[in-house]
Amino acid sequence: MSIKSGKVTHERELNTLHNHGGTEVGNFGQFLESIIDSTNLWMSALDQEGNVTMWNKAAEKISGYSHEEVVGHGRIWEWLYPDEQHRSEVLRTVDSILASGLREENFETKIRRKDGETRIVSWNFRVIFDKNNCSIGSVALGLDITEQVRIRNEFGRYSKHMEDLVAERTKGLREGEERLRAILDSSPYPIIVSDLEGFIVDCNQALLKLHHYSSKDEIIGRSATMLFAGKEHDTVREGFRKTLETGSSRTLEYALLTKDGREFPAEFSSAIVRDSEGNRVALVGISRDLTEHYQYEDRLRKAERMAAIGETAAMVGHDLRNPLQGISGAVYVLKQKLGSTADAEAIEMLGLIERAVEHADKIVKELLDYSREIRLELTETNAKEVVHAAIQQVKIPANVKIRNLAQQTPSLLVDAGKTERVFVNLIGNAVDAMPAGGVLSITSTESNEILEIRFADTGEGIPDNVMRDLWKPLKTTKSKGVGLGLAICKRIVEAHGGQVEVESTPGKGTTFTIRLPLTHNECSASPIG
Repeated sequence: MSIKSGKVTHERELNTLHNHGGTEVGNFGQFLESIIDSTNLWMSALDQEGNVTMWNKAAEKISGYSHEEVVGHGRIWEWLYPDEQHRSEVLRTVDSILASGLREENFETKIRRKDGETRIVSWNFRVIFDKNNCSIGSVALGLDITEQVRIRNEFGRYSKHMEDLVAERTKGLREGEERLRAILDSSPYPIIVSDLEGFIVDCNQALLKLHHYSSKDEIIGRSATMLFAGKEHDTVREGFRKTLETGSSRTLEYALLTKDGREFPAEFSSAIVRDSEGNRVALVGISRDLTEHYQYEDRLRKAERMAAIGETAAMVGHDLRNPLQGISGAVYVLKQKLGSTADAEAIEMLGLIERAVEHADKIVKELLDYSREIRLELTETNAKEVVHAAIQQVKIPANVKIRNLAQQTPSLLVDAGKTERVFVNLIGNAVDAMPAGGVLSITSTESNEILEIRFADTGEGIPDNVMRDLWKPLKTTKSKGVGLGLAICKRIVEAHGGQVEVESTPGKGTTFTIRLPLTHNECSASPIG
């Protein structure tokens, strides 16, 4: 099969495949069967009586049951789901799809392989209709997601990182190419078919979506390397050559490319498609976007690192409390013993020690607060009251003016003490940012069941290099403190189901915005933040 000038229409390529080696329909059907058997997706079809009519090689590999064992009867339900209760639940799901008139449904089940091993499979189940819109059977696509489920379970709330399986709609269980093409076109995994020279002759909608193309016409007839980042072209060509030599390739990771030039990580594997006489006629490739997978892994690594920091903080905090209390006690005894006989320098030194102990104790308190889980004690209050209480706790210089413009309505259901702490921190930071004086305006507005409280100062602003690490714990530009204040504030706000954002222009000022839900939706706040 050749393509002149590297560009042909999709229709012309299909005609070439139809006319290759004998009976048109038969050979084209065999070609499509080869494609189906080259993928790693479980593809199977059932007639109206529940008997298996199609069972590809991926289904054999995942289940352990051969094509000969299952095609022609329906006992596969009993084999895959030996537990009667579990089998009944699965069958009820399928029956509800058929009874409700739904054309497709996605769900996950546990299956037992022939060798007794349990695997988790993500299914897409579709009902097939004929031209008269009458149900004549069903098709199921399955993907073994056992390993992916294990990874996502390690990360809790990010568990659903595997893409949900979508599937095909066919016009009937007609023998031959119509059924097989419908399965290929509706596969949720990107599939590409190229000729032996590497020019694209077909693809499915999932591939177009992955690479942000609107139609097949944009890529048919062009080199398959267009889908890969430029740095991968040599590696792709070498893999293409090995696939032609060996008949298949390993699943490797590449940087793929979208239409607008964005690179993203993905797995890609390819295999040779042969006709009924064993002749090589095309290559089929399947890819899987790894972007979300790596995002979850990165979050998991950060969570583990922060857990270690939290444990260390708790240990150090507890260990430091005892010597600090000893120093404080010693200062008290010295003051009592010296009394009025102490000279001015001794009194000054004792005061310096007391202030240092207070500062150290504050750091220890922040370490302990950061390492422990946040638990809220909710009370009804309003923004103006909480802001007023916070202002009273901050030493305001004479050249700084605080304007409390927050409203008394609506009421808030928050932990008043912890919310005050957030406001105290933000007010204190604003005062520190205005050493030459300025104005801090605190306002509140309500919109869509959200109360926004803004702290806008006219200070020095936050440099870009500091802004990047603003919310990271143990990052500070101050001579005193360990950089946990804003990190704790963020955790407290998020524990209330809220958000905190910051905008800053160096030389003009900074605005912190706290968004709190008026309908309380408390979130968990673990020690790792």
